[in-house]
Amino acid sequence: MLCSLLLLLGCDKSNGNVTSKIIGHAATGLKMPNAMYHDNSEAGIVYTQNLPFCDGVEVDVRMDKSGKLWLFHDETLHPETAENGCVETHDSEALSQFRYRGIHQEPLFLLTAESANIFKGKFTFFDLKPLNACENALKDPEVFGK
Repeated sequence: MLCSLLLLLGCDKSNGNVTSKIIGHAATGLKMPNAMYHDNSEAGIVYTQNLPFCDGVEVDVRMDKSGKLWLFHDETLHPETAENGCVETHDSEALSQFRYRGIHQEPLFLLTAESANIFKGKFTFFDLKPLNACENALKDPEVFGK
């Protein structure tokens, strides 16, 4: 908690420095056992986007086996979910059934043109994750833009 407090004080916007941005890392933070919502979840993004001092979010993007984009940080699905494997080795139908472990058991978030509306009006940083750890292969980052 002390680190978060120092970060906010270090990025104090009241000093007239409007070039600084305060964003939620993976929406609500990574590996935070006391977080209200899981990182990279829709609920976490909505929560962070509604904080008055927050300018936006950073989210982690992985591409599934069928070419769809999912918000997920880790290289493997386990232990953040009850599932095994990687986002990259599953298709969208399977991933749409997976849920994060935690209080709210949020579903994994599929990034589509419609779901991207959640980011409107705020700064968004997409951290593209090209590594498929299950197959020890890198995906060409250019495919994320197609």
